[in-house]
Amino acid sequence: MFDVNENIWKENSGMTEKEKKSYLGQYANIEAEIKSLEIDRNEINNEAERIKAMKYSDMPTAHKITDISDTIVRITDQQNKIDKLILELMTEKAIILDSTNSISDTHARLAVKYVYAIGHTIKRASELLICSERTVDRLLKKGISEYNVNIDVE
Repeated sequence: MFDVNENIWKENSGMTEKEKKSYLGQYANIEAEIKSLEIDRNEINNEAERIKAMKYSDMPTAHKITDISDTIVRITDQQNKIDKLILELMTEKAIILDSTNSISDTHARLAVKYVYAIGHTIKRASELLICSERTVDRLLKKGISEYNVNIDVE
């Protein structure tokens, strides 16, 4: 699972090119984690719907109210935890994309977003930017060298 709190503001001055690329690459990991959490949330919502549809007559008499109440509390807690994680991940995702605004050249900024943040191949980025793969490679080098970000490191 992606740990949002593994980062706490560290100045970019010591970041290598590899660290910058890795930081931008977290965007794709966050996307995957959000999708996974949304699937989990949907499963929990389905479980909640099954409980709401349950009849008291389906349960043994001594456990009817307590079991359903406990389950509803557990499901609500799980939903709240997942919603909080999704919000934190979406915030981190926005921070990563916003951090690319430090790149002054628009094409270089887009190349960096497409390749390192979103995870497109250089070929796909060249199609999106309507230029050659060599130009994308040049734009990536320029963009990464200009890229400045304050990231969280704990």
